[in-house]
Amino acid sequence: MHKPIPPHQRQISFHVDKRQTLDALEMALAIARRGGLGLHSLQLRSREDADAIFLDLHAPDPDLLELFIARLRNVVGIDGLSCSAP
Repeated sequence: MHKPIPPHQRQISFHVDKRQTLDALEMALAIARRGGLGLHSLQLRSREDADAIFLDLHAPDPDLLELFIARLRNVVGIDGLSCSAP
C-alpha cells in the first residue's frame, strides 16, 4: 500500500569538493531522516573539481523543510545551497 506524498516538497541542490561527497551526502541524508523528511529522489552529477547533489524532499509540514535547509547551511564543505519548489 502506497502512502500519499505530503503536499510540501522542495528540490534542494548543493555542491561539494569531490573528496567530501560521501561525507556530505551522508550528513544531509541523516539530517533529513532525523527531521522527518522523505526522500523522493537523489541525483549526483560529477564535475572535474566538485560534485553536485540534488535532493527532492517532502514533508508533512513546510517548517520541517525550512529547518532542514537551516541545518544544512551549517554543514562544513557544502557550498552553493539552493532550494526551489518542484
